[in-house]
Formats: sequence, C-alpha cells, structure tokens
Amino acid sequence: MKIHWTTGTYDYLKKLADRHREEKTVLMESAENALLLHETEGKSFFQYPRSYEVVASFNPFPDEGVVVMHHIYVQEESKPVLEYESQRLTAEMEGAQGLKAVRFLKPVKNEPYLFLSCWDRESSCERWEQSKTFSAWREKVKGMEKTGHFFPKSDYKAVYYIVKEEERARE
Repeated sequence: MKIHWTTGTYDYLKKLADRHREEKTVLMESAENALLLHETEGKSFFQYPRSYEVVASFNPFPDEGVVVMHHIYVQEESKPVLEYESQRLTAEMEGAQGLKAVRFLKPVKNEPYLFLSCWDRESSCERWEQSKTFSAWREKVKGMEKTGHFFPKSDYKAVYYIVKEEERARE
C-alpha cells in the first residue's frame, strides 16, 4: 500500500478529491493549509505528490478526527531501526483511548519518514504523547535524527483536522 499527499487550499483540494471519488482520499486542514491524502496500491492522481510506502498501519481513516503527523529525519544507517521501532509502537498503540487509525510511512524519495495517528480529539493524543511507551519511542528516535551543522532540519509535528463537509459549511 502507498500513500501520496499534497497540500494546497481547502477548496482546490476538495474539488480534486471530488473528481476522484472512486479513490480512497482523506481531506484535512490546519491553520496554515489543507492536505489531501491518497491511499492506493497504484499511482497517485496528483501531479506532484509526496509518496510513501506504508510500513505499518491499522484501521481505515475515519470521516472526522485529529491527525497528528510526526515528520522524522533520520540518518541512513538508522532507517532499519526506526522502521522496526515504529512497527512495534504501532502494534502497542492499538487500543489506546481515542485512537482511530495509524500509518507509519517510509518515503519513496528524499523526504522525512512520517508517523500519522488519527484521534477522536487533541486531548487523547496529548495523553498518549505523555505515556511511557511514546516517550521511550521518542527518545530512541531522537538518537537517530539528522542533526548538526550539515543537517539543518529536525523532526517536527503537524496537526490537521478531518472535518465533515456539513460541519465545515456551518462554520
């Protein structure tokens, strides 16, 4: 399975998703932009996608929720360890209160790894991020990050909201 995504304005990405209703897509937005995610076995319909292989996952993405995207830049030699530890974390997360879906993604090209988790609300994610399991995983990841003068990017977290169209129209 692959996940492709692109960003843009909500209205533009909504029209794009509507033109490809037969595809499995998730439209979400943040304060800065909107993001359209395309989950497929094949190629993306995006002109310039960011493409990833799904390494670990559970549950389909829901119609609404909070998506937390951890962008992780790691050294080449650390990639197998990150994949192993993230697969373990994904398995341990099942059953976490408020968790709806998870995807751990390996980049096809020179992009960061992504750890996506979808929650019923932000407070559920915050509670999970304070757990011993998550803290131990974060410490392992920090040891693998590309840091220093030659690697100016460090990992970061982005939060998006999957909002039903009817609810968005009411705002």
